[in-house]
Amino acid sequence: MSNTCVLCGKPAKFQCSSCHNVRYCSREHQKTHWPQHKPVCIGPKPAQQRPTMSISFEPLERQITLSTWEHYFSTRNIFSTPLSPSSYQDPHVLHLSEGLSFSLTILFALQQMHITPSVGLERPNFIYIVGANNAMEQAQVTDKNLGKHCWAEIGKFYPKSQFGIILIGPDISSELESKVEIVAGNVFCTFVRAHFDEYIENERMLRGDRPDEKPLIIAMFNPGFGIVGEESNIQDQSLQSDDAIKPDTTRPTEDIEVIQRTGWRRSMNVLMALETPVIATILNETDDLEHTKQFLSEYIQSEDSLPFIPNPFASLRVLRKGETSSDDIIRNKLLFGFQSNRYLSFT
Repeated sequence: MSNTCVLCGKPAKFQCSSCHNVRYCSREHQKTHWPQHKPVCIGPKPAQQRPTMSISFEPLERQITLSTWEHYFSTRNIFSTPLSPSSYQDPHVLHLSEGLSFSLTILFALQQMHITPSVGLERPNFIYIVGANNAMEQAQVTDKNLGKHCWAEIGKFYPKSQFGIILIGPDISSELESKVEIVAGNVFCTFVRAHFDEYIENERMLRGDRPDEKPLIIAMFNPGFGIVGEESNIQDQSLQSDDAIKPDTTRPTEDIEVIQRTGWRRSMNVLMALETPVIATILNETDDLEHTKQFLSEYIQSEDSLPFIPNPFASLRVLRKGETSSDDIIRNKLLFGFQSNRYLSFT
């Protein structure tokens, strides 16, 4: 978790009383951030979410065309016993879906966009996870019981290819900075504690602009474009409880939005220049979607609205119930893609 204020970047003195994942330099900035913070506050997780069901990730006997959770679980045979319809709300299945949602979303996008990883173990296919933090993507690597299986699934789908997953974000744990974790025989993860534009600049200084070093795909999970100021996941970076400090209405909304948009702006400029397919996810069909549309309109000129789809591999856990199902907060709920200044379609 960053030790700086989510609004202004100054050293933080206060934090969310519910989740302890968002920090502020003053009570005034905590009040100011509350309107954006409130819809996605989920508070501390229940203690019973650790999985105990018997699971096994065996090598794939044949390639699976990803379509739904039901098809994936029935074909993959991860659980020792077949899942019934009611089992999808079992805490163990919910926990597993949270971890697998990241890797399966990437695999689904690769299949839908007809992106084929290069074969061979000499040169890795790099996958950048931009805006990664220590609460979710990092945890899926360091969890000794389950986490490594989640990212290793990418290697299981492409056993003849080598993958390097680069987790990039200012909220990556300092203890893991620059550390390499082997999650499977053909998959390794590296942690980079930096903003994306800083990482790319450092890479160019070290290696130059070599085509063979470009990533296969870039993923941003729930970035919260236009809502949060930091380059990190909105679902873990912007949390506050209902009985916390009430919002400060003295500051113009326009000023708040300008402050919050600056967090992703430099990285978006770099993403546009890389000419690499980028996928991103959205938490719901209301607040997060509207902010994302508004933010991306500054970078992508299109006659069509943001062409998102319901992500078939969104987490099965509902983080926060809304007034309608469209308001429900779910990790990786919606999915869209872009490359340079154009949107990508999923076929």
